[in-house]
Amino acid sequence: MQKLTNRPSILLVDDDLLSREMLKFALADDFVLEEVNSGEACLVSVAKKIPQLVVMDIEMPGWWV
Repeated sequence: MQKLTNRPSILLVDDDLLSREMLKFALADDFVLEEVNSGEACLVSVAKKIPQLVVMDIEMPGWWV
């Protein structure tokens, strides 16, 4: 049975796996996390469900397409 939670949701957006893993390690106990590896995937994720916070890398390929 899955436990219900009222923890805030954060979307992690970074093309670097190590950066996402470090953020997950630091935040997983207090927040519901989702992670994606590109700007395009971020837009798809946000269209499905809007998180309370987006933590995003500012230097990812494909942003100025």
